[in-house]
This record gives sequence, C-alpha cells and structure tokens, in this order.
Amino acid sequence: LPETAIFRYRTSHPGLPFYYINEFQHMTDNTTSTSPLLYEIKIGLIFRRQLTITQEGILWKGRLVRFNDIISTGWGGTRHYYNGIPTGTVHTIHLDDGKKRNVMTITTRRKAVYSKIVDLVWQYAGVDILTRLLTGLQSGERYVVGASMVTDDGIHITQKRLFKDPQVFFFPWHQVSLARQQGSFIIQGARGISEQLAYNDNNNTHIIDYAITMAKEHGFQRLSDLLQSAS
Repeated sequence: LPETAIFRYRTSHPGLPFYYINEFQHMTDNTTSTSPLLYEIKIGLIFRRQLTITQEGILWKGRLVRFNDIISTGWGGTRHYYNGIPTGTVHTIHLDDGKKRNVMTITTRRKAVYSKIVDLVWQYAGVDILTRLLTGLQSGERYVVGASMVTDDGIHITQKRLFKDPQVFFFPWHQVSLARQQGSFIIQGARGISEQLAYNDNNNTHIIDYAITMAKEHGFQRLSDLLQSAS
C-alpha cells in the first residue's frame, strides 16, 4: 500500500471500509512545535485538559504520541445506565507507541469530538499500521488476537474444552464469515467456532477487520495480496 494514501473511516459504521485519498504528504519525525495544527479542544467536565493534534501527533496530558510511532490502536463507545435508564455513552480512544508501559487513552462523552479524533488517527497513522501488518504477514509473521492467531492465509482459533486441553482449529480466509455486533468484530468458522474481538481494545481490531473484509471482497487467498492490488 503506497504511503501516498490516506485512509479515512466511517466512524458511525465501524465495520465499513474507509477509502483512499491520494496526494498525502507523509509525516516526518520532526520534534519541533511548528507542525501545522489540525485540531485543538478542551476535554473534561470539571478539570478540563487541552488536547492538541498536529501533523506530528497527539499531545494529551503532557505526553506526545507521534503518528508515525503508533503501533496499535483501538476505539469505541460504552453505554452507561442508572437503574436501567441510559445516562449517556463514553467514547474511548487508545494509542500505543510502544514507548511507555501505559497506552495513551482519550475519553470523552462528546460524539463529535470523538469522531474528529478517530478521523485524524486514521488519516495520519492508519496507513502505516496496516502496511506494517500486511508486510509482516507476507514475511511469515503471526499475530495473536484474543485467543487466536492471525496468519497471512487464515486464522487459528483456540477452543476451550471441558476437562481437556484446548483444541486449535485453522480456517482459511475464504472459509470464514464476518459479523459485527455489540462493539465486537466476530470471525466465524465452521461448527460454531469463532473469535470475538472488541473494537474498544488496544489491539488494532479495526485494522484487522478492514484487512480481512477487503481481502474477502476481492477474493484474495492471502491478506498480503492487498499490497499488490494497491501497488
């Protein structure tokens, strides 16, 4: 996938693919404060904190996470209730650059703010994360997701058994079906065997969803075939 592409994601439909826009100038690892400002907002009800997003990265609570350093991300909303009465939805975004023990977590109740942040994360970091994922799969790497393992040509799903050792089942991509419900991405194999991944975890679920969905739509046997189709 060329670096001159931008992905954008339809945040109201987390399972739908984002589309590409050409002519994107890839970010450099510039630590100066002259990077163009993209978005700035105060978040919080009582103790409001400044969130600043530039083409370099995201500055939040005194910590800067650069877009080109992000290795994993995730986001989603959690509905809250009091005595059965809805009290609102809390939206969360996770960003991990692998440099600190804790990931950066941004939380807001404002859907417009949440959507804007997610849009910028996809636009400035998503293409690099997906490219690294596909390139790694192409070279034989495997990625653990939940209790399963994603490879270039399929998924190994581990199923627990009562009083027995867990059993691992392999399903090529053309043999799985996909579903999205209650904030999770579900990869279903045969005989009711499935893996469920939460979008709101810091595990690149949105990117894995996109890669599998696009590979199946194009009839590819391997996820890394997306690299050739975009070249």
